[in-house]
Amino acid sequence: MHCTNFSKMIIRICLFAAYILQNVCIGDYNNKDEINLINIFESSSINNNEPKKNLNITVFYESLCPDSIDFFKNQFSRNWRSFYGYLNVELVPYGKANQTKSKSGNYQFTCQHGEDECFGNRIQACAISKMYKEHRKQLFGFISCYMSHYTNQEKNGPKCASKYNVSWMVLKRCANGKEGFNLLAKLGNRTHNFKPKITYIPTIVFNNMYDEDDNYVAASDLKSLLCIKLDNKPKKCWT
Repeated sequence: MHCTNFSKMIIRICLFAAYILQNVCIGDYNNKDEINLINIFESSSINNNEPKKNLNITVFYESLCPDSIDFFKNQFSRNWRSFYGYLNVELVPYGKANQTKSKSGNYQFTCQHGEDECFGNRIQACAISKMYKEHRKQLFGFISCYMSHYTNQEKNGPKCASKYNVSWMVLKRCANGKEGFNLLAKLGNRTHNFKPKITYIPTIVFNNMYDEDDNYVAASDLKSLLCIKLDNKPKKCWT
């Protein structure tokens, strides 16, 4: 991660924090330092009376990728509830797959981690298609659970579905049918058409603009990055 690509606000905070730590050690800290720190935060905030503007976040991932699993298990699943209502989340479970379309109009896929991954991608594509508009909280819960229990999708998938009141049979029927293949093809088009070309999974994008530093930080400390980027921040940012 390159520090020069961070916002000026973060650099100012980092520099001031270092200054405080240095001067506390030598007993030279005073109230002016505290006032300066408050001004830094106030200058980077938006008036609370202004309308809340959600942050767009897109996650390009795949169901059996270890780094994707780690992101959902340790970042997404721990934070989505606290930031729900502050984010517009787009989930794209496709990753480094490839697709071909036959003359009859049927799609075939080759996934990085084999057919089981293709199946997991289609399951999630079906869940996103059927639940995003009206059952988003259930969807995020199901996806988090499904990605966190990846070792046996046929066993743990139904458990996650039951936990979040989702019909596993409906999802499985969709995933194994033409609907699931067509849905995954759309996610493939979204992935392949993104610029710059996606070379790392997961890739986490904010407001449809890729930034290498954002992607790096989001994968390991999503909460802090969201708190920096959001103008109107949830309570979790202050705890």
